[in-house]
Amino acid sequence: MSPLPQSTPSISRSLADIARQIKALFDEVDQVAREDFSRPVSTDVRVSGFSLTEPLNVLLNQVRARLVEKAETARLQQDALDELSKSRDEIENLRSLSAAIALAQTRDEIVELLRSTIRDKVIPFGGSALYQGSEELGFTLTGAWDTTEADAREIDRQKTAGFLQWVIRAHTTIAMPAEGKYPTAVYVPMNAGNQVIGILLLLTPRAVDEFTQSDQERVQMLCSQAAVALENARLVDQVLQMKQYNENILISLTSGLLAVDLDGRVTTLNPSGLSILNMAAPDILGRQLSEVPRLDSFARLLSDTISTGQDRRNIELELNFGEHRQILGVSASPILADQDRVIGALGIFTDLTPIKTLELQVRRSDRLAVVGQLAAGAAHEIRNPLSAIRGNIQLLNRKLQKLPEAEPLLVKTKSIIEEVDRINRIVAGMMDMSKDGALQLARVSINKVVRDVGYIVEGNYKEAGVGLEFVLDELLPDVQVDMAEMKQVFLNLYQNALQAMSTNGKLMVTTSRTVVGEGKDFVQVLVADTGAGIDEKHVEKIFAPFFTTKSDGTGLGLSIVHRIVEEHKGRITVESVVGKGTTFKVLLPAAPAGSAPPAPQVPASQTPAETAGG
Repeated sequence: MSPLPQSTPSISRSLADIARQIKALFDEVDQVAREDFSRPVSTDVRVSGFSLTEPLNVLLNQVRARLVEKAETARLQQDALDELSKSRDEIENLRSLSAAIALAQTRDEIVELLRSTIRDKVIPFGGSALYQGSEELGFTLTGAWDTTEADAREIDRQKTAGFLQWVIRAHTTIAMPAEGKYPTAVYVPMNAGNQVIGILLLLTPRAVDEFTQSDQERVQMLCSQAAVALENARLVDQVLQMKQYNENILISLTSGLLAVDLDGRVTTLNPSGLSILNMAAPDILGRQLSEVPRLDSFARLLSDTISTGQDRRNIELELNFGEHRQILGVSASPILADQDRVIGALGIFTDLTPIKTLELQVRRSDRLAVVGQLAAGAAHEIRNPLSAIRGNIQLLNRKLQKLPEAEPLLVKTKSIIEEVDRINRIVAGMMDMSKDGALQLARVSINKVVRDVGYIVEGNYKEAGVGLEFVLDELLPDVQVDMAEMKQVFLNLYQNALQAMSTNGKLMVTTSRTVVGEGKDFVQVLVADTGAGIDEKHVEKIFAPFFTTKSDGTGLGLSIVHRIVEEHKGRITVESVVGKGTTFKVLLPAAPAGSAPPAPQVPASQTPAETAGG
């Protein structure tokens, strides 16, 4: 072994040389640690002929082992960071998709969000298609996007190849070789819970072996999220459809439907109900039914239904408003929740007023028929004795006139003759009621009929100081009537009106065209006076045989009017206000086009003045 140098400068130079060689050695070790731990490191370090290789090798092996351990730890940490970053990205993708889907309204919007997320975040693809349905009923193609003609053929080929059933059974994403522009078809089941509700088909330029397990998991996760949204959208759509269906039922009902809650507040009233009650929705919806004018009886019925929990069937309610009366037929039922908890009441109602009016007309017709039968059987038997009585009284009257002291008896015989004449008039009216002959119909203008009758009564009206005014629509269609019978109708109406009015009164006769029922044309005549009016309790009896409020009336005039109008398939109604007057409305069917030729018209120079009397 060579001796060590003795001088201090020599030692300093040697130490400096050793330091440079060790630094170079560690630089090389550091480079190896960054590149490749398997590459050998030169450790031949010499100082003034002395070799330090062996001790340095021991040191370097220790350093190398420590560096390897640190590098492996760093790699594992980086892998964990990469995995965490990927998971964070996937969570962010799901969060972004969920937020966007929450704002989506339709299936197409949801699918478009899903497609754009997959394309931007997972794998590129071209054409795509969606199959929807159920495992029990099968799946059908409900949409295709960005597809060329070749894509459409490939989608159809994939469907017929039976891959859909494979995916449904597997409940997992499957990548299959495809033909044409895109080499791979990716099937992604859309799982909502344990059910497959759809399958998304993606045509991607990636090869099958490039579609990694990670890609599969990420696509599956996104599709499952979209599946829940699609199922929710389907359920919401079902609810909306059911709501619309129920609304259509309410709109289509010809009967009224009214619902109240436990507080008696109106929650539902369909359009027919609004029409029957002649109300606007803001006037009743949301209000206490008991506070709505005219509907207090309806409110009591529904309140009883809620308190008892029992159905009420075929109840007739009378609603009075002003001078008008409306009759409703109502059936009420409690509204139940959980099968036994009452949460409100439902009333279904119809307007019975037309039916009740018709029933009244039928009863009138029945009474008229009875009167007709009585008249047919008794008129001749009554008139013959009356003729004998009148003749004998007249003979007695002439003889009494020759006796000065018989003046009081003459008063009595005159009274008997007057009463016999009154009975004769009643019998004549009964004979008119029993007429059953065929009508002699002719096509005429109703304006001519009402004017002609005006000529007849014009003098009487002027004498009484009562006005007679006509407001006539000259464009009216003709009517087919028995001229003599129809003149009797208006003669009776004019005479009754004159008797009801005092000086300065006025009778207004108005004609117009109207539509009744299912678009049938009618001619309408209003005969309105300004007389004393008819008490409401008498209005319903006005057409009844023998009903009269006049001391000298027979009670048959309006009955005859009613019979004649009905024989012409028309209608007559009356409205009256005590102290203001009475209006009779006569409706007659318009003559069909091409029917019998019109009757001759009165020359214009012979028509009465539009206003007569004063």
